[in-house]
Amino acid sequence: MNKKYSKRDPIKDYFPLPNEIFCLGLSYGEIAVYSYLLYRENRKSFQCYPSYKSIGKALKMSRNTVSKYVQLLKERVKQTYRIILAASTLILVIAFLIFQLMPMSIVRIFGSESELYNEFAVKCFKIFLLACPINGLQMVTGIFFQAIGKPTQATVLSLSRQIVFLIPLTLLLPVFLGVDGALWAAPAADLLAFVTAIVMLKVCWKKI
Repeated sequence: MNKKYSKRDPIKDYFPLPNEIFCLGLSYGEIAVYSYLLYRENRKSFQCYPSYKSIGKALKMSRNTVSKYVQLLKERVKQTYRIILAASTLILVIAFLIFQLMPMSIVRIFGSESELYNEFAVKCFKIFLLACPINGLQMVTGIFFQAIGKPTQATVLSLSRQIVFLIPLTLLLPVFLGVDGALWAAPAADLLAFVTAIVMLKVCWKKI
């Protein structure tokens, strides 16, 4: 006699668990808590707010044990952010040194032009990319906000440099500085986006 199984919806009746979860060196408690949080996650907002009591009841853990594993998971998230930020900053510092110390090597990639063209191209590199080393914070923090389920903050940061700051400064600074103003708009926008990222990160970091 063939046994009939009820049809199960892959969205409603199951939840996804990343394959990488077993490659991160997590303890059994961290995996259990993380799995339960994914189970309770809202599939549209990617957020969930179960209490420690609810998690403990489901996993047969005490409230203190749940709290310990949640804190360990939070610290792993923060550590991942620090590593990615350090790596991106290092890459951008190297790029900054190349742009500042060997700009002509980059210019020659696009061909050999007149002396006036080369002079202006070098000037563009040195001014426009002056704040290159601090760009990593804004980019990485925007991705970080998206990853922890804060799309509003991620969107604000993503638009801050290019839209909110760069376009107005590109229109405003040439009024006072001439053509050079358009070049200085980039590092000014980078600096403002950097400050914005720091402020938003400081507010969010305490709540993680």
